[in-house]
Amino acid sequence: MNNINWLYNKKLVVLILYFTLLISFLLNENSSGGSQKDYLYTYKYIIAISENLIDGIKLIASEHPQHFPLNYLLLGTLLKFLKEPYMAKFIFLHISLIIPFVFYKCIKIVHKNKEVSFLLSIILFLSPYYRSSAVWSTTDNLATLFFISSIFFYLKFEFFKKKILNIYLLIFFL
Repeated sequence: MNNINWLYNKKLVVLILYFTLLISFLLNENSSGGSQKDYLYTYKYIIAISENLIDGIKLIASEHPQHFPLNYLLLGTLLKFLKEPYMAKFIFLHISLIIPFVFYKCIKIVHKNKEVSFLLSIILFLSPYYRSSAVWSTTDNLATLFFISSIFFYLKFEFFKKKILNIYLLIFFL
């Protein structure tokens, strides 16, 4: 019975934290201070890619923005198909939700205690940078997702079967 309560409480905590993130999205939270500015600065690249991929890439190449262009390509492609910036940002918010899950999997490999792993992974929901980047679709969460995924595949390679596929996936995400 205690195990069922723990599982129920975990789901409830994640659901509450998810709803706080949705509220942040609706209120355009910018608790880190710079995410909104970054999004507005880079929005022209997203629009350019959504209108014409080649011209968008040329614009990025000519202006040399400070961020890695994968984020612009992802958001521009989403915008091209969805036709609504708000929906593209909403999907990106949900892509950001993968980070705590992968982080949990990484901690669970190293620590083995599910309760501690869970508590450490949900701390990410309280981070102003994670929240702002999820709400404003900036490059931070996408970079974090790729980095934490590379760590996950490294840990899988190191602690479990030493399959060569894990090395290839580690290199891809890194």
